[in-house]
Amino acid sequence: MSIPFPIFIQQLVMHTSAWGMDELLGLIILYIAFNLSDIIFIYIGYIRAIPECNGGHNHKSWCME
Repeated sequence: MSIPFPIFIQQLVMHTSAWGMDELLGLIILYIAFNLSDIIFIYIGYIRAIPECNGGHNHKSWCME
């Protein structure tokens, strides 16, 4: 079961204005907090997709032999 977006965002706006975070800095903090998990999963997937060279022991050629 998920929470409808308008209800979620209404509560978020109410809390951020009560905490004094309804300016640009507060929006930046909220944006980072909500998107950090997605960014971490994308970055981990990217790093895991890079093939290792000779078991990870040959870093000078980057598998371009």
